[in-house]
Amino acid sequence: MAGNNQMETDAHSRKRKRTNLEWELERVKGYLGEDPKLVRVKMALGRERHRHREAPEFSDRQAAVNKAKELQKQLVEQKVFHANKEALKALKKAKTFETQKLVKRLKTAREAEEKDDAQILRLEAEMSALKEIDLPKLANVHISNKLHKRYDLVETGSLPDAVENPYKDSPDSTKNVIARLFNTKVVKEVADTAVESVGRATGVVEKPKAVDEKKEAKKARKKEAKAKARAAKEATARGEEISGSDAEDESEGSDEEEVEDFFDMGDASDEEKVPPVKKSKKRAASADFSDEDSAPPAKKEKKEKKATKEAKLPKKPDSTVFLPSLSAGYFSGGSDSDADREYAEFDKKERKNRMGQRARRALAEKKFGRHAAHVKKEQEERQKEREAFDERKKKREVRDTIKAKELAEKEAKRRELEAKPVHPSWAAKQALKEKEKTIVPFQGKKITFD
Repeated sequence: MAGNNQMETDAHSRKRKRTNLEWELERVKGYLGEDPKLVRVKMALGRERHRHREAPEFSDRQAAVNKAKELQKQLVEQKVFHANKEALKALKKAKTFETQKLVKRLKTAREAEEKDDAQILRLEAEMSALKEIDLPKLANVHISNKLHKRYDLVETGSLPDAVENPYKDSPDSTKNVIARLFNTKVVKEVADTAVESVGRATGVVEKPKAVDEKKEAKKARKKEAKAKARAAKEATARGEEISGSDAEDESEGSDEEEVEDFFDMGDASDEEKVPPVKKSKKRAASADFSDEDSAPPAKKEKKEKKATKEAKLPKKPDSTVFLPSLSAGYFSGGSDSDADREYAEFDKKERKNRMGQRARRALAEKKFGRHAAHVKKEQEERQKEREAFDERKKKREVRDTIKAKELAEKEAKRRELEAKPVHPSWAAKQALKEKEKTIVPFQGKKITFD
């Protein structure tokens, strides 16, 4: 019993120590002159300074710096451990969905009239690769790669060593499956959260301000609606149909890019890794031009695709073109009024004359008969009322039966008492009462004398 209590106490103390790492780190930073992020740490430091107390372990500045580095490293390890656990959960969920998709695709491919043997073999290879993937290792590698891509985090020196990628030289089927797992929403969210939490722990990323989700969603919907309307107007003006092939190419490109990032991780030496430098707008523009020449062939192809897309869109004229004066009666073949009329017709919202409730019900009755929803609902309500009435009726019958039974019992008791022989004194008393009933009271007039 004592051993169990000791174990519970140790576990509790370890838990407290884990949760207090951030407190200790902010406290050390406060002694080093930095502004603590936690309000409680600020208050505690203020109280200690007011009382002219200072912790003895921070008397030497270098010792305090070393302590801060050690605490920061422990806090980052804690965050990475938690991120690995969350990534494993997300990958398990993504694996379940991916398995269902592959099974469905395999079934469709096998049942097709014109069977594509190459596609079936590819899907079978991906299915077997998905089964053989070690998810815990994959989760650790993914989080490690995401963190080590951020040079600002690497420069802090608090990140744990990069995890070696066991799927570096894997076949294409494994690479495709891993890319699809990483591109799922749950895995992306976990990876982004991990980078953000580690960034906050190292002080690289500031804590984000609270955002009103409803307002943000409303703004996003408005932007999306405006973009769709603008695209539709441009398509109407050009007389072209927007195809979805470009979007598919982009999604495939993103998958390939994710695979390249994952499987090329760790090839470059430390000398080749150059931390990103903050650039001004002019420097960024010059860097963009230089990148086009030095970009690898895959990236050049993507840039060429972007250039062709931009070429499709009509460009605004750089200078104003003056038409002949309106007083001269100039009239072009395609005047602006026609275009305005077309846009007005496009922008005009169609009024939705919704049928009334009775009309909708009548239509539903014609279409579905007694199976219409409102008819079924009315029948159910009537059935409930009938059942409630029957229940009340049964209760009344039971109550009346009980009352009748009680009255019968009382009557039987009374008769039984009457049938029994009565004591002589009680009989005399009863006879006296009966006699008194027969005595007529005095009905004369009372005479009084003055």
